[in-house]
Amino acid sequence: MWQNDVTILIPTSLLTSHPSIAVIKDAVDSLNIKMGCANVKKIIIADPPLQQSDVFDEYLSKLPYEHIVRLDRKKGLPGAIRTGIAMTKTPIVFVFQHDFAVKKAVNLEPLIEILLADNDVNYIRFNKRRNHVKRVDKWLESRIVNGIEMLATLYGWSDNPHLATLKAYEDIYLPLAYQESSSSHGLELPISKQIKRDMWKYGNHETHKKYGTYLYGPLNHPHIVSPKRTR
Repeated sequence: MWQNDVTILIPTSLLTSHPSIAVIKDAVDSLNIKMGCANVKKIIIADPPLQQSDVFDEYLSKLPYEHIVRLDRKKGLPGAIRTGIAMTKTPIVFVFQHDFAVKKAVNLEPLIEILLADNDVNYIRFNKRRNHVKRVDKWLESRIVNGIEMLATLYGWSDNPHLATLKAYEDIYLPLAYQESSSSHGLELPISKQIKRDMWKYGNHETHKKYGTYLYGPLNHPHIVSPKRTR
């Protein structure tokens, strides 16, 4: 079963404007209902505030999930993802931030098969907007991979909801990222900078072979996920 090949990592922190568990519950429910993830292992990585907070402790106590890891200090999204990757035993990881929700159903099974079988596909992102040239997606090229149309994408890297191989995270993405930090730069800035340098040096196609980054769906495909406006 494909569910045994995936671990979902859900970084979470206290939303001061919305300190209930409703946001993360919506995220998990949407994964279970619209992507068939009810039987997929989920690890909640809780990033604490800079100062001790009874509200945060109460927030964690209400989370109805089996695998919850509380970081010993604030490490930001990079530290949360790094911690989750270190705990992952499956070949595929699904990074899904707690303030997103799935809006359009997707069958993950063929995507997992692609990631397991195709060395040129390391990462498949689900867009929060219609698929078109914008921001990190300034280079898009349509590809048919095992019968599924996707867009090879370059120019940047996003930590928005995505599937990726554990090997790509360990060998390519995390080594490029900053050390554990609460910096707002996250993982995106250092990885994106290196992608741009490689594009100048090696060209688009050779660079894409290294990073293996794809966007789910064809050009103009409607958004799959949506962020919660709670910050």
